[in-house]
Amino acid sequence: PVAGSLWNVENPTGRLLLTVGYALGWGLCILSTFVINHFELFGLQQVYFRLRNKPEPKPWFTDRFLYRLVRHPLQLGILLGIWVVPTMSMSLFFLSVTMTIYILIGLHFEEKDLVTTLGKDYIEYRKRVPRLLPLPRPAKRREMVAEAARES
Repeated sequence: PVAGSLWNVENPTGRLLLTVGYALGWGLCILSTFVINHFELFGLQQVYFRLRNKPEPKPWFTDRFLYRLVRHPLQLGILLGIWVVPTMSMSLFFLSVTMTIYILIGLHFEEKDLVTTLGKDYIEYRKRVPRLLPLPRPAKRREMVAEAARES
């Protein structure tokens, strides 16, 4: 453990808000695994198909529910869960920093794999939906996205 803390919110309302944000982050993380394929994500589907001597299904693309807001809600949930806390100890801070770096590097490679695996569908999806933060797109970007949608 690393001694000390960066913050400790003692105000009851502040603690409650941060605790709710923390819980929402981890809830988002869990929920997003079920929106895609929870069992495939954790390797259970692959084991099932292997035991049954069945071929694995082809990868498929979805942009439903949470995936219409951000491309990676699972990682967003993890980031909320490790950063939105009422007490940030130095140990948790170092874990949060390294996890954030790990997630950002992982997303770089995951996006490359998704483009390779899913092709044009995923490229168009990337143009429409932000990677991690569900923030409104600037007007010029929205126009480009709308134009691309009209052309296809």
